[in-house]
Amino acid sequence: MRHLSGSVLRRCFVCSVGLRTREMCYEFGGKRCVTRFAPVATAVLREPDLCGSRALVVATREAYEGPYRELAEELRRAGLEPQALLVPDGRTREEIFEMLRILSDAVEDGEEVVVDVTHGLRHLPFVYLVALVYMTALKGIDIAGIYYWPAELVSPPVPLIDLTSLFNLLRLYQAVETSRRTGDFRLLEEALAEDRWVRPVAGDRHGEPGGLGPDFPPVGGALKDVRQKLGPLARSLASGLPLEAGIVAEPLLKKLATLEEHRDVPAVVRMAVQPLRSAVERVALPEPPPRRWGKKAVRLSRELLEHLLGLAEWYIERGNAPAGLLVMRETLVSAVVLACGGGKDWLAVGRTRREAEAALNAAAQRHKLHLADAGQDRLGRLWDQLSRCRNEYAHAGFRTENVDAGSAIDRARTFLKDCRDLLKDFPAPARGTGRLLVAPLGLKPGALYTALRAMEPHRLAVVVSRETEGRVPEVLERAGMTHLRDRLKLLRLDDPHRGFREVQGLLDDELHRWFVSSEEVVVSLTGGTTVMEYVVERLAACARRLGVSTTKVAAVDTRSAEEQQADPYVMGEIILLDGAAPAGPDAGGGGS
Repeated sequence: MRHLSGSVLRRCFVCSVGLRTREMCYEFGGKRCVTRFAPVATAVLREPDLCGSRALVVATREAYEGPYRELAEELRRAGLEPQALLVPDGRTREEIFEMLRILSDAVEDGEEVVVDVTHGLRHLPFVYLVALVYMTALKGIDIAGIYYWPAELVSPPVPLIDLTSLFNLLRLYQAVETSRRTGDFRLLEEALAEDRWVRPVAGDRHGEPGGLGPDFPPVGGALKDVRQKLGPLARSLASGLPLEAGIVAEPLLKKLATLEEHRDVPAVVRMAVQPLRSAVERVALPEPPPRRWGKKAVRLSRELLEHLLGLAEWYIERGNAPAGLLVMRETLVSAVVLACGGGKDWLAVGRTRREAEAALNAAAQRHKLHLADAGQDRLGRLWDQLSRCRNEYAHAGFRTENVDAGSAIDRARTFLKDCRDLLKDFPAPARGTGRLLVAPLGLKPGALYTALRAMEPHRLAVVVSRETEGRVPEVLERAGMTHLRDRLKLLRLDDPHRGFREVQGLLDDELHRWFVSSEEVVVSLTGGTTVMEYVVERLAACARRLGVSTTKVAAVDTRSAEEQQADPYVMGEIILLDGAAPAGPDAGGGGS
C-alpha cells in the first residue's frame, strides 16, 4: 500500500482477545475460514495484505494468560507478528484513559491501521473509536478498515460487517462542524473526496436473505458533482475573494438541490451536507452573471453592496477579522464608484477604483482637518479607521505598533454597523466651485501674468518673497484681474533660495479650506526660484490628497531675456504638464 506521497505505508493490525471463544466458520468473498478467533478470519479472508505486518492484540491479564497464546500462534501462521498489549479492565475513567495511552503508544506515526472489534470487552470498541480519532489527528495514521463478525446474530457461516464507513462519517461530521464554525470548507471538500466511507466490499452478501453487507451503497454522481463545485468555493472563500466565491456558489446551489433528490447517496451524508446550503446561499451573488462573461458582467448595485457587507459579517462571525475588514474596505470603494455614477467599469483598477480610493483618502484628510460636511465627515472617519485597522493585517504586523488581534473582531463589528448605516444614506461626492490658481512670483512677473490671463481663476494663491510680494497688485492690474484682490492669499517665503522646509508653515487652515472649496486647482510651476517651484509642487500634492482635481502647467515666454525685461506683460504660452486639461476660462468664474 502506498501513501499519496508515493511512499510505502507500514501496515498494522489491531485486535483483541476475549475469554470466551468458540470455533466458527467465517465467510467472505466466496472463501471460508474455520477458527476460534475472528481476527484470524479478518487477516486471512479480508486483509491478506497484512502478511508481514505487526498484530497488536489488546488483552487483559486474564485473557493474556488464557486464549492469547493460541491466537498469537494462528496469527503467526497467517504471516503476522503478534504483540500483546496488556491493558486494565477499564472499569474506571483512569483505567480507560490508560487503555487509550497504551494503544496510542503502540501504533507508530503514519501507519495504515486495520482494526477488528469482534472480541473483547463490550466497551472496547468505544475505546478503539476514540483512540483512532486521536491517532488520525496526532499521528497521521490511515484507517484502512474496521471489521466486525456478528457470530451471535446469524448461523454459520458468519459474514463480515465493514464498519469503516461509520468512522469516516465521524470524520465527515468533524469536517462539517469545522466548516460551520470557521467558514473554511476545504476540510469538507477533502472529506467528501474520500470514497472509503461509502466503499463497497467485494463478495459481500448484501441483499441476500439474512445477509449483513456494507451499510451504505456506492457514491453516486450527484455527490461527486457537489464535491467538484465545492472546491472552487472553498478556495475562493479561504482567499477572501467575495466575487469569485459568489459566482461559483450559484452552480453549487443547483448541485445541492439535485443531491437531495438522489437516493444513491446515503441519507446520513445528505444530512451532513444540508448545513452547507444555507452558507452557500449567503455567499451567492444577488444577480449571478452569465457564465460566459464571468466577473466582468457582475452589475454594481445597492443590492450587491448590501450583499458584500453580509459576506463581511459572515467572515466576522467566524472570527476572520482580516477578511471581513478587506471586504468592507472594497465595499466602500465600490460605494463611492456607484455614488459617482460609475457602473460599467466599476472593477477597473487602473482608473475607476483608484479614483474612488483617492476620494476616500480625501474624505479622511478632510475629516482630520475638520473641513468636511456631516456626511463626508462620517465617511472620512470610517475610511481612516477601517484602513488603519486593515493595514495592521495587510502588512502582517510588520510595524512598530503592537497589533491587538484580540480586539479586531469587536472593531470589525463596529465598522460593519457604521458601513451599513452609511449605506442607507451614502454621502454625495464632495465638490467645490471655481478654480484656484497657485503660482510663484519671482523677479520676472511674466509667468504669473500669462497664467492669470489663460486660467482666469476664481481664487489666487501666490508664493512670494519679501522682494516680490509688493508686485502682486501690479500684475493683477495688468492682467485685468483686480477683482482677485479680495480672493488673494500670499504665501511668503523668508528664504526663496534655501527655504525648502518652509512649505509646512504655509499650509494653514485657510489654504486647506480654499483647496476643498475649489472645483479645480491649477498649479503653475514656472516664474520663481527653485524653492518656489518645489513649494508649489508640494501644494499640488496636498490638493490631490484632499481629493481636488489638480492640474500642473508651465507658463512659457519664448522671447529673449532683454525683450522680457523691457516688457514682461506679454501673453506667453501655457503648456499642460499632467492631469486633465483645465475646463476652460468660463469654469473659473473669473468675471468681476
